[in-house]
Amino acid sequence: LTHATTRKHYGYVTADERRIYSVTPRFGGYVVKLYTNTLYQKVKKGEPLARIYSPEVYKAKDEYKNSYNYAAKHNNPAMTNSAKKKLLLLGVPSPEIKTTIAQDETAIYTTIYAQKSGYIFTKNIFDGSAFNAKQTLFKIVNLDQVWIEAKIYEEERHHITRSDLYNLSFKGIKERYESKKAYLYPKLSQNETTMTLRIEVQNKNNSLFPGMYSTITSTKNKKTVLSLP
Repeated sequence: LTHATTRKHYGYVTADERRIYSVTPRFGGYVVKLYTNTLYQKVKKGEPLARIYSPEVYKAKDEYKNSYNYAAKHNNPAMTNSAKKKLLLLGVPSPEIKTTIAQDETAIYTTIYAQKSGYIFTKNIFDGSAFNAKQTLFKIVNLDQVWIEAKIYEEERHHITRSDLYNLSFKGIKERYESKKAYLYPKLSQNETTMTLRIEVQNKNNSLFPGMYSTITSTKNKKTVLSLP
């Protein structure tokens, strides 16, 4: 026979904070073409988000191209290191830096790419927008793994700290999920006298979205015992 102590809890899906990515340029500029123009649009890593014109980046690319051409004529490749490093520190993609050398003229525009796959949860620019350095243009949320946060009463703490399995179900989804990774926040809500339990759940097919309601069954001391006839 299998013996275990179980309890039910209720919670909501939230984004895994470690999988939230800000797209924040290190330069100012203007949006020429916005490829990602709606909220919650799904993007893949390496996909272009926006084509922009940045006077600072254009000048840095032109300086790199000129220093490269001069160094090539005088057999002194070290001269280009500083100019190339400046582009890298500005966050210009390496392929674009290589293209700068190959082209006859310095490209006017620069493309901003998605550094991770996910959904656009924040969009602060439009076609024709101007932006400043350190301004967050997008926030990309990857949902391949999510958190389920549930409120736990103080008297449930003993059970939760010894639970080793969590089974989760969601409205409108037939699939059942389970997890063995959970963390009890070391903070008590004085108004509700509850603590927050965070459960990590794999979500490879992205069926779970932030805000979805979950029923959670926590299992403690699951073990098989011998039954005598």
